[in-house]
Amino acid sequence: MRFLFIAGLVLVFSPVANGQPTARELITKFEKAIRAEKTSESVPYLAKARSAYFTYSLVDGRLQGKVTYLNETLMGYTNNADKMRKETVMLIGIVPFRYTEAVDGESGWSQMNDSKPVVMSKGLLRARKARDTQIDIVLGLESFDPNTWELSKPVSAEVRLQEAWEFEARAKELEPITLSFAKGSGLLLRLKAKAVDYDLMAGAAEEAKVKSFSREAHFYDWKKAGSRLFPGMVDIFQDGVLWKKTEFVDLSFPKAHDAKLFVMPQEKK
Repeated sequence: MRFLFIAGLVLVFSPVANGQPTARELITKFEKAIRAEKTSESVPYLAKARSAYFTYSLVDGRLQGKVTYLNETLMGYTNNADKMRKETVMLIGIVPFRYTEAVDGESGWSQMNDSKPVVMSKGLLRARKARDTQIDIVLGLESFDPNTWELSKPVSAEVRLQEAWEFEARAKELEPITLSFAKGSGLLLRLKAKAVDYDLMAGAAEEAKVKSFSREAHFYDWKKAGSRLFPGMVDIFQDGVLWKKTEFVDLSFPKAHDAKLFVMPQEKK
């Protein structure tokens, strides 16, 4: 009888009995919720967004804020996170500034606008991976390969007045990422990680400094595009201060991208 009693207690208080999922189950639920289940086929995707980028400065002892508006286009492949192209149009006053970045993490090269392609150092590759992995997670493109990722046991949390499951994901050469998923819908509510970027309190441009931040991204207003869901709004905070506000306006899956956009250009002889 004593053995049966102990076995009963183990059953009652086990994660399965009290409904606590594993981190892997939460990821699977999220992928199903946004219709991003993994397939062997690598599908081109095209994401478009409008963003407001905020910086702050102290002028004569008074805090002032400045906002810069951007239109952004992100191109890539669902099963190949190492090939990515970003196109940004930034309004500086009324003057549009165009910026293009093509990256191939597999062969380790990048190109800014029409400049000469450069081979990326290990440090730049790690920085790119840290930045783009977070985008891949949101779009359901990150596979969380068990050979690469170590996932902690989920704990119950409250995020923006919603009940959530929260766990930490670790991978080699990446800062730990904390993910919070809504218990009901399974959608991603928040992503937390360390990041390196320009100081929000940089003041004048010549005083701009790069520093490490605790970055939080909050996702809400999920929208449907075809059969997929993607976050309509993303608020990004650095050390608790609003840094960027992004509205995703479209997510599509074209039949193909121009292959030349992802091939390292050769120098003309």
